[in-house]
Amino acid sequence: MTLKAQLAAYTTITTERLTLRPVTLADAADIYAYLRDEETVKFISVPPAKSIEDVIENSIKSYFMLNPLGKWGIEYAGKLVGTIDLRLDDNNRSAEIGYVLNQAYWGQGIMPEAANAIVQLGFEKLNLVRIHAEHDVLNPKSGRVMIKIGMQREGIALKSLIVKGIVSDTVQYAITDEMYANYKLM
Repeated sequence: MTLKAQLAAYTTITTERLTLRPVTLADAADIYAYLRDEETVKFISVPPAKSIEDVIENSIKSYFMLNPLGKWGIEYAGKLVGTIDLRLDDNNRSAEIGYVLNQAYWGQGIMPEAANAIVQLGFEKLNLVRIHAEHDVLNPKSGRVMIKIGMQREGIALKSLIVKGIVSDTVQYAITDEMYANYKLM
């Protein structure tokens, strides 16, 4: 069975404060609230949203609903405050995590909590051997999330990302199944 087929059993994940669930059309206003913010979308390929209709067509329908497996909305206190995804690589039993969070919720531990749940799923249910992530060198806050979930910095990939026409270096992080087992014991 492919990793994606296994992932189909985990469309909703709950943590102490969060529900990770499929994104729906009903989330358009919440997503628009943060995708219109230039600071929130500064380091992701999505341009600032111009309207709720823009969010529905260019984000919800064409990304989250088209291929929903491995993509979750992050619900906190009854509101969708961000998204997180797990991009699987069947051949190498690995995955990449990506995420975005409404700036109004930064610094509250929401993203590390969501990312921990995804890492746990990856290693404990999908039997992955490696999960990795990257962030723009100018976005160290994203790197702090990676450290909080047990990832180790692997290095910097020079000129490895172009976002909104800007060529950037990215910092690479990863955690392996063995690192996860040791991190969990701490």
